Amino acid sequence: MFMYSIEKLASDEQHSRWLEPTKHFNMIGCYAQTELGHGSNVAGLETTATWDPKTDEFVLHTPNIKAAKFWPGDMGHFCSHAIVFARLRSKGKDYGVQPFMVQIRDLNNWEPMPGVELGDVGAKYGYHSKENGFMVMNQVRIPRNDMLNRFTNLDKDGEFEVIGDLRIIYGVMMLIRLQIVCGGPMYLAGALKIGVRYAVCRRQFKTMHGSKQERKLMDYQSHMVKFAPYLAKAYAMYANTSYVKDLFTEMMKRISQDDFSLMDVMHHILSGFKVTFSDWTHLGIDCVRQNCGGAG
Repeated sequence: MFMYSIEKLASDEQHSRWLEPTKHFNMIGCYAQTELGHGSNVAGLETTATWDPKTDEFVLHTPNIKAAKFWPGDMGHFCSHAIVFARLRSKGKDYGVQPFMVQIRDLNNWEPMPGVELGDVGAKYGYHSKENGFMVMNQVRIPRNDMLNRFTNLDKDGEFEVIGDLRIIYGVMMLIRLQIVCGGPMYLAGALKIGVRYAVCRRQFKTMHGSKQERKLMDYQSHMVKFAPYLAKAYAMYANTSYVKDLFTEMMKRISQDDFSLMDVMHHILSGFKVTFSDWTHLGIDCVRQNCGGAG
């Protein structure tokens, strides 16, 4: 999400400053949108970025505990920078949520930058290589031109300008939903592969007429009826992810031509699939886990 946001939301000048360091891991970044009080409701975010005309800087601030950035992957330990979504304020006006590049750790000693409080809130469930973090900012200053400004900009006089369609910001946010949708069948199929292999090798009880050999777990109807529905769901999920990926690619292609006609349907599809596929994957993996026993 960090590099993708730079590619889609930053200007050409910002690309020249940030893309190469990111590709070579000289900048390790995270996507800091979600707050303790607001997640999907982006319009409700409370972190502020107030323009200071005296220094030509933005002052980023966490006004209350609900505005603490909470849950960004890799923020707890690994990231040097964050793309922070905050409310842009200039000359007493609120211009809504905009993205800002913020250095959150010192590159020499990896300590938090002045005014930045960071912490770890544990690993993502089922994804232990990805840790989650939180961040509280106390009057953190960044240069004015560190606001990602391909589609919006604040000039040196503090005047806000809309250069493109602001819906592009939400288009970028859809990427993480797509990744979750596409990851579901992969993880469910991986679990089923383990469970099915176990069930065709593991034998239990001599219940086959005329044979002294014990029956395979998979030959029991009670076992089949547990695995078969999730196997069918995994295939159905794979088929639908191919369609969704193609639709997302087409949506982003059209957006580059100022055509946002697919965004509404894409939002509904991804929102529904994210919930459904996550639920099926979670329940399916747990079903497999519970049915790989019988060794006692």
